[in-house]
Amino acid sequence: MSHFRQSRAYRVLLWLILSLGLLLVLRQSLVVFVSPKFLANDDFVQYWAAGRLNFQGNNPYDPELLRPLQHEAGRTEYIPGVATIVWNPPWTMPLLMFFGALPYPVARALWFMGSFALLAGCGMWIWSWYAGAPRLRWVPLVLSFTFMPALLMLRVGQIGAFMFAGVLGFLSSVTKRQWLQLGAWVILLSVKPQLVFLLPVVLLLWLVERRQLKPILGGALILLGALGVASIFNPQVTQQYLHAFSTQPPVAWATPTLGSVLRWFLGHEKFWLSLIPALAGLAWVSLYWWRRRNTWDWITETPLLIFVSLLTTPYVWTYDLLLLLLPISVVVVHHLRSALTRESKWLFIALGVLNALMLIVQLQGLEDFWFVWVAPVLFVWYLWGRSQATIT
Repeated sequence: MSHFRQSRAYRVLLWLILSLGLLLVLRQSLVVFVSPKFLANDDFVQYWAAGRLNFQGNNPYDPELLRPLQHEAGRTEYIPGVATIVWNPPWTMPLLMFFGALPYPVARALWFMGSFALLAGCGMWIWSWYAGAPRLRWVPLVLSFTFMPALLMLRVGQIGAFMFAGVLGFLSSVTKRQWLQLGAWVILLSVKPQLVFLLPVVLLLWLVERRQLKPILGGALILLGALGVASIFNPQVTQQYLHAFSTQPPVAWATPTLGSVLRWFLGHEKFWLSLIPALAGLAWVSLYWWRRRNTWDWITETPLLIFVSLLTTPYVWTYDLLLLLLPISVVVVHHLRSALTRESKWLFIALGVLNALMLIVQLQGLEDFWFVWVAPVLFVWYLWGRSQATIT
């Protein structure tokens, strides 16, 4: 049997099985992802519509143009008469245009399969990068596909898997001093900069101290290149984005952030209250960086920066908490390097309970605001796990 597993026939058989499975998933996806019931809560349709509009040379941030395209895709039950606008910056358009140029069912199926593959690949990468036990390579897959925010990201077709890949690409590039690649990953993270806003702050401080400008120049060139590609199809895309953001900014939503809690008590219309935790995060990271600047280690510090960014951000949704898989996985890796202690067992039980609670809240159909407890509670779990595993 072991001889057969090492043979060429065994590898060919595995590839045939994998290819058949992918074809079956694609075929089923073409049916599921266009059903009205699914589309009622699908976010990818807005990415597809925006990319298609920009590909056609039209305004991707215009609700009047988005509405008929979203209706064409099959969305008829979301918010009657209202189109959802994509608030991602215009340099995101090259990615969205690729999918927008395709028929909606094909684009949605490919987006799902790509997100699924990225989620699995990122989990395996973390396990390898942080020296997880080879015999437990299945653990990151279990973590990735049981973590409720990750499942929600896959369900609604959000862009979180690309952001997750961006964080890990950033970590790899900054560690290896691959400056051009680092600039590219930072541009990818700017798709939703509020989720990781402490990373570029520390990166800038780190680069200035080392008098290294290549990543900044590389990032600027890549950003201009992406804007150039988007502008070839739609020369006014940057102005259209700025106009949409200035005239109808997305400030009315009650997102699961500490800032929203302040608005809950002091006035929902006071969006500036959402910035107070972010300012606290900036103050903390400045002091934290200054104390550790001489011994700064990106491998060790990035998980904490991600956590504090998501804890203090002014704008986040539950599916964006997918990025917490990095710090969570790091803790799990360290606790599984040796025989499980009683503390480790309780730590894993607590993670399972928290994940189950998130699922229960989701099944109750409550608004995203009621997930405001998730990041703080998981942060306590993370600090507990770090102390037990003596992660420095």
